[in-house]
Formats: sequence, structure tokens, C-alpha cells
Amino acid sequence: MSDQMKESVDLEAFRQNWEQMRHVENQRLTFTLFYAAIVSGVLAFISQSSTGDYFTLFVILSVISFLGLVLCWRVSYSVELHNNNLRSLVISMTGLTKGKKEKAFELYAPLKPAHAKCYQICCIRILFIWLYFGLTIFFALLTVGTINIT
Repeated sequence: MSDQMKESVDLEAFRQNWEQMRHVENQRLTFTLFYAAIVSGVLAFISQSSTGDYFTLFVILSVISFLGLVLCWRVSYSVELHNNNLRSLVISMTGLTKGKKEKAFELYAPLKPAHAKCYQICCIRILFIWLYFGLTIFFALLTVGTINIT
């Protein structure tokens, strides 16, 4: 394969990995928005309701929280996979050896969005996992009656 053809294949692979990584992140954010709307609606309903039996609502919130937890684990794995593919492609396209990954990451950094520094300091994907984990436990405890909000 000629160098020009290999370069165009690498660039297309880079673009595809980048777009897929963005798509998966957007899926997680969309689910989180729906999750927040559902939880807000249920909690608003509970605050306005005069009945005291919310078992079914808490079970639903627990299940949705657990689904969010599973989704975030899957998204984190997928994003990490695509991120590793992107790094490998940058190393391949720049001709750097595996030992000079830091230089490849510097070349890769301008392609990241402006908030990428935040991802490097504190991996937001991990925070989403902990959020869903904590809320799953919280709603499960509400379901079994360990915590009483009324």
C-alpha cells in the first residue's frame, strides 16, 4: 500500500473513531438528561402527594439508576477503547515509537475539545459511574424502607 493511501486510511480511521467516541458520550449525556427529568418528576410527585406508599416509584427509580450504572460502565469502556485507538493512530501517523507516547499525546491534545483538560484532571466518566452507583443504593434503601423521606 502506498504511503498516501495508508495516510488517507489512517485519517479516515481516526475520524471514524473520533466520531464514534463522541456519539457514545452523547448517548450517555442524553440518558442522563432523561434520567434527571424522570427523577425530578418522581420526586416532585412525591412532594405533592399525600399518600405514604411510594414503594413502586422507588423500585422504578432503583431500576432506572441501575440501568444508568450499567450504561455508564459500557460507555466508559467504549470511550476508553476508542481513545486508545486514537492514540495508536496518532503514533502510527506521526511515526513515533511506542516509547514516545507523551509526544503523541501532545500532538493529539489540540484535537480534543476545550474541556479536555478537565477529563485529564478528573475523569468525568468515573464521576457518572459513582453518581449512578450512589443513587442506585439510595433508591434501593428507600425501597426497602431503611431510609424514610416522609
